[in-house]
Order: sequence, then C-alpha cells, then structure tokens
Amino acid sequence: MADMTNLPDHFRIVGLPVEYRFKAEDRAFSHGSVSVGDNKAEARKVELEGYIDETSEENFWGTFHSLMTQFRGLEGCRLFLDAARYLRVAALYKADHEFYSGFPFRKARLKITLYCADPVIHAASQSVHTEAISASPAMFPVTNGGGIEVFPVITITANGDCTNLTLENLTDGGRKFQYQDPNMVSGAVLTIDGEAGTVYRGNSNVLNFYNGAFLRLMAGSNSLKYTGGNCTIGLTWRNGWL
Repeated sequence: MADMTNLPDHFRIVGLPVEYRFKAEDRAFSHGSVSVGDNKAEARKVELEGYIDETSEENFWGTFHSLMTQFRGLEGCRLFLDAARYLRVAALYKADHEFYSGFPFRKARLKITLYCADPVIHAASQSVHTEAISASPAMFPVTNGGGIEVFPVITITANGDCTNLTLENLTDGGRKFQYQDPNMVSGAVLTIDGEAGTVYRGNSNVLNFYNGAFLRLMAGSNSLKYTGGNCTIGLTWRNGWL
C-alpha cells in the first residue's frame, strides 16, 4: 500500500461528489416539513476515468491487473489531488470496464470509484500556531485557513505550575476544557488530540484529569482564552475543505 501522488497514465478525476445528511419530519397540522438532520457530509466517492490501449490480450491483462493492484493498494492511503491537497481513501469501491467496439481485450474504457469514509479534502502541509503565555487570563487569535472546523492537536508546555488551567474557544460558543493535575509543573508537556480523543502528559494517559470538550477551530478567525499558569501553547492541524 502506498500514497498515490500521480494518477496512472491515461487516468483523470472526473468527479468529487459529496452528499450531506438530511432528514425532514412533516409538520403536524401544517404545510411543509422541518429539517432535523445535522447536515454533515457523508462519505465521499471519488470518480476516475481512464483507458487501456494495448496490442495484445497478454498486454491488456498485464496493464489491467497492474491498475487494479494500484487502486486496491490505496486502502488506508492518501490520494493527492494536487501537491497541496489529498483525500484519505478507505477502499476501492467499484471498477467498471467497457471494451471499445472491435477491440475486445485490447482497448477498454475504465471507470474507477474510490470510497473515502472521511470526505474531507486535507491540506498536505500542517498549520502551526504557537503562543507564549506570561499573564492570565490571556486572549489570542488563531486562524483556520480551511473551509470547515478541525480538531487541532494542542500541546501545553508548563513554564511554571499549571496545575489548574482552562482553554476556551469563544468563537465556538464558549466550547472549553479544564485540566487539573498536581503534576503539571514546570517542564511538563500536555498533549491533547481532539480527533483521536486522547490526553497525555508525557507518556502518561491523564484523561481522568481532563473535563469538558475537545476544542475545535472553526473556519476563519478564532478567539481563544487561556486561564492558568505561564506556559507555551502550540496548536497543530491541517486545513480542510468539502
């Protein structure tokens, strides 16, 4: 299995369709309906088209099996749309082929569908924000340059006692967490991975000291508020789009 940074010869992406979860309930004794869905994106099916043009049946099957091996090998890997963006491929969903008239097992059109359980188009490069905190409470802006909300990896490096701290995203309706830990002293590093749902101080699982939500960065500018001891806060994430 390997990432695909370039499509095989004679192939191109022809569609990146995405559907959104939608559910409607009829209004009682009234016209119309009410939307009760969360309007989040469903899995994405990436559509590719290409062709095989060979002079013998043996060469046709060689090329065909090579292509199928490449596309099946994308399971769990990245399909790069360009140098700056990629999709995570879960599996080869469908493979169709149709022979050109008069050239069976020589020339054929191929249609490939790749299944992306994660529909987000991710930035190839990570975004990083670092903030040195020397007074509390402290407010600072963080810009998410993508088009959707993301869960950053947050690191908090204690420059003194940080035994009781909070971090809040005022832009996200006051979504915040509190962390209380007597061992969060100078030199300790707290790592919060919102996407994985993990909290570690060094190599120790300290999820039991964590209360609240995992912070998100909304698309655009975010206003964060920190309360606690002096520290250095780092946020790392990949911009994403649908």
